[in-house]
Amino acid sequence: MLRPILIKTAAVVCAVGLLLSAVSSSAAPKAKPSVETTRLVTYEDFFALAISIPQGEILPASKGEDIVIYFDTSASQTGQFRDDAFEALAGMLTGLTDNDRVRLFAIDLEPVPMTTEFVAPQGDAIEQAIDLLEKRAPLGSTDLGELLKSAGNSFSTGDATKADRNRSVMYIGDGQSKVNFVQGEELRGHVNQLVDQRISFNSFAIGPARDNVMLAALANQTGRNLVLDGDAISPQQFGAELARVVHANVVW
Repeated sequence: MLRPILIKTAAVVCAVGLLLSAVSSSAAPKAKPSVETTRLVTYEDFFALAISIPQGEILPASKGEDIVIYFDTSASQTGQFRDDAFEALAGMLTGLTDNDRVRLFAIDLEPVPMTTEFVAPQGDAIEQAIDLLEKRAPLGSTDLGELLKSAGNSFSTGDATKADRNRSVMYIGDGQSKVNFVQGEELRGHVNQLVDQRISFNSFAIGPARDNVMLAALANQTGRNLVLDGDAISPQQFGAELARVVHANVVW
């Protein structure tokens, strides 16, 4: 199955890395070669494939981004980590445009909707949803499998299934799934469902211990990004970066 490719910048260089060895060369018609069209870099068991794409020839026009946000409310997300996660969420929402729409979920043992439908990234509806989210005590563990199962269904409201709108998930949390260790065929099934529905998976990894490998796999297999928390920049700057990565174009 042909995997998605993230367009990293407005320039026309793409990167496919880490776990994309499942790409099939026969899955799509071969394009006529041009100068410097591809570059393959290998390292041990991994590879990165750079592809040069003429700007405007492949990317369809989008009427905006539909973003389902899963905010981790498990017991590990407390204190400064929780405060920084909320600030990053606020920064991301500020960085979204009037054409974007969001749905907000709390996620621990199961996803709990804070909004029943897609709403504007700024305004009363999302502010009320965040107030509701802040009232949830961080308890229990996270079941990442339940999050992944619900992701596709989260886009079934209103006109979110329209092909002219991009769809992506933004997960804010540590990625640890202690209730259900998602791996092997289960993980492959979740990834294939996301790819089939053209849903990209982004994460902001934050917490005292993080499963960056799992979150990186989900990002790489669906064409998007993993952003790692750190002390170098502020939560608000991380939020601005999250808004940027959900606007990156993906070629499917």
